[in-house]
Formats: sequence, structure tokens, C-alpha cells
Amino acid sequence: MQEKSKLFWRVWGIVLAVSILVLICSLGYFARLGFHYYQTFLTAAGLTHSDAKELFSAVINEDYLALKNKDDYLFLVLGLDSLADRNAEDVMTDTILLAHLDLAANTVNLLSLPRDIYLPELELKINALYNRALTQGAVNPQQAVADYLSSLIGEPIDITLLVSLEQTQELVDLLGGVEVDVERSFVDSRYPRSGIDVSIERDPAILYETIFFEQGPQVMDGATLLKYMRSRYADGEEGSDIARNARQQKAISAFVNAAAAQVFDQRTLLNFVLLGRFYNFYLRNYEQYLPSHFALALGLKVLANHQLPVINQHQLSIQTDDSVGVLLEATPREMARDYHDMWVWKITDPDLFVLEIRTNLGYAQKGHL
Repeated sequence: MQEKSKLFWRVWGIVLAVSILVLICSLGYFARLGFHYYQTFLTAAGLTHSDAKELFSAVINEDYLALKNKDDYLFLVLGLDSLADRNAEDVMTDTILLAHLDLAANTVNLLSLPRDIYLPELELKINALYNRALTQGAVNPQQAVADYLSSLIGEPIDITLLVSLEQTQELVDLLGGVEVDVERSFVDSRYPRSGIDVSIERDPAILYETIFFEQGPQVMDGATLLKYMRSRYADGEEGSDIARNARQQKAISAFVNAAAAQVFDQRTLLNFVLLGRFYNFYLRNYEQYLPSHFALALGLKVLANHQLPVINQHQLSIQTDDSVGVLLEATPREMARDYHDMWVWKITDPDLFVLEIRTNLGYAQKGHL
């Protein structure tokens, strides 16, 4: 009996020793694997270990705590309409997008403001706010747009991002393209070519190219997605500002979905190479608007909901003969008489205009503050 007892404990001793050895080896393997992924991220992001240590320290000890009691954020995204190689005199904002992130509801409400909305008190279109501040010598002309919109809707804009066409193209190409479901086929024979000096060239055949999109889902690279988002002179419904705004919101949703699918890799849980490249892109382009440690802390708050926010897309209502809306297309006579021959959207009722913006963004209907 005593011999059996000794044998029992000897066997269990061997099993325990082997188990501890396996555990140590496993921990060593996963530690090495984790270090490999960590190094992969640092290399792709162009960071050193010291950079990463400083970054994550700021995220954990400062920013995440600072954001603890705030659950909603209002973003303003301004997309510039000029290419660096066209030498255009005026720089307008082709895209004016408000995005309200509500962490409590786990939603993002997107609202595009048509670039041709006329602001009678300033005697200009809304897309000219940035250029006016720029020509007046403003160091941060995008802030002038943010200040105006914040005052208009009665909500502080937390973060303003200025996005160039070149940046948009690079970001999409980092993913290898995105899939977009084109709602309607369309042709635009007046899409501006890149690489043309518009201050010298006057020949329409050289200034413009014809682009075509066929209805249905298709994968677009950065250059193609830009054309899809920017097209303004298509025949039929797709030639309107409203249709273009809808295409821009659809492109943003497609990008978010593609990025999420690629970042959350099934084999490694996270695609550290892509994360590193995204972070490097962010440092080069947007660090000046929103420090990366703050952006990462905000990302942690989003991930704390255990699922990505639901993206809701909205457009302002258009007044027609059959429906009431907050925007109305000016007649040719009005354009010539009142708007310096500019094509504009008139605001039908300033109070309803503000109320509709606030409602679409998901704010309580407090009225015009």
C-alpha cells in the first residue's frame, strides 16, 4: 500500500512538473509572439520603443481618464476640393461633414451639408468660409468654419479635421481598395483632370475627362473612389449636390467596414502591420488636429462597447412642388439678380434649418441657441 502511494505521488509529481514546463514554454512562446507583433507594429508605424512607451503612458494615465465622463463628441470633417498639381487660386471645401459620436447610444450620425448653401448674412456660400478665412490670413482657417457651425447649431465642435484629396486616396490604397455598392449608373463628362494648371489651360478637352460608374457593387482603389465621391456634373439624379453627399457618406461607411474587417485579423486577432501603417499615416497627416494619444484613448472608449457604433446617414430635406424642405434651389432669375450668377441652395426657414441639423445629428431638440 505504501509503495502504491509513493508511485501515485511520483506520477503526479511528473505530471505536475511536465505541466509547469508546458506552461512556461507556452508563456515564453506567447511572450515571444507578442513581442514579434509589437515589433511589427513599431516597424510599420515608424516608432521606437521609447515613442510607444510615451504614447501608451499618455493614453492610460491622462487621456483615458480625461474622457471618462464624456460620452458624445461632435466632429467636423472638411474635404478640400483642390489637387496640389492643378494650381487653383481658390481653395473651397468640397465636403462639409458633421459626425456626432454618441457612445451611450453607440451610434454615429453623419450629416453632409451641401457646399452650395448660401449664407445671406455673410453673402457667400458655405463652402467659401474656409477660403475667406485663408485669404484673410488665418493660421487655422478650418477653425473659422468650425466656429460658424458651432454657433449656428448651438453645440461645441470637439474635433475638426481637414482632409485633402491626396490624403483620401492614400488612405484607401492602404487598404488595397474598398467595396462600394453604386446605387445608379452615371456618366460625368466634366470631371477635372489632375496635373493640369488651371491658371493657364483653357481647353475643356484638356481640363476635363469623362468618367463612368456602373450600377452594382465594385472594388475601388483610392483614385477611383475619389472620382466616385467628387463627381458633380453627371446626367440625371447623380448630378446633384445631394446625390454627391450621399455618395461621400456611402464611401465613408464602406471605408470603415473595410478597415474594421482588415484590422481585426482572424488569425492574429489584430492586423499589426495595417495598424502600424494607419498610425504612421495619422502621424503624418492629422497629429496637428488631434494628438494621437487622445485619438487612441477615444478609440479605447469606443471599443469598450464591445462592438462598432452603428453609422446612420442623413441628408437635409429639399423643398419641391410636392414636399416641404429646409433647402430650395434658387431660380435662374434669382441667381442672376441676387447671387452673382452662382448656383445656390436657399435656406427656406433658418429656425427649421437649424432644428433639422440638430435632429439629424441626434441632439435633443433644444431649438436654435
